[in-house]
Amino acid sequence: PFNILKLGDKYSKIDLSELLDQPTLEKVREGLYHCKNSEATLFFVDLEKKGKEERFHFDDFFQEDFFHWDSQSTQHIGSPRIQEIVTGIRTPHLFVRITPKIKSKTQKFVYCGRLSYSEHEENTSRPVHIVFNNLDFDDFSENKDLKDIYSWKPSKIGKSTKSKIDKTG
Repeated sequence: PFNILKLGDKYSKIDLSELLDQPTLEKVREGLYHCKNSEATLFFVDLEKKGKEERFHFDDFFQEDFFHWDSQSTQHIGSPRIQEIVTGIRTPHLFVRITPKIKSKTQKFVYCGRLSYSEHEENTSRPVHIVFNNLDFDDFSENKDLKDIYSWKPSKIGKSTKSKIDKTG
């Protein structure tokens, strides 16, 4: 069912719930959703986490065609759901928005494609910091939403990454 998703298009959880035949998806508040009818896991990422508690200030950003991601604060590299993603049993699909709301209107997520595990930061746990290769990364995209997401960095909001993994070049 994922071939109906278009790189750079915007989707709400309600849209995805209908498109992917996942009735429970529209109610999900977490950043991960494990599809019931496929081996897909949906990642929902807000890059800017203004107003959220410090424990929700995760380290998520693109570095060229790699995506840095912090798991939920209860997870580590050995967590069963993380292992399913790392070993390729489940395929992550990435949905990103820079900010959850603009003028109190909830923003849709931009579909950024499929991810594949590259490496994780040793000694990170709860959350574990994982770096994924973005399989559908589009270097030549003319899509403004995608380009904004690709170029967004924690420094844009005065933060710095804690990750020691550098995928530049």
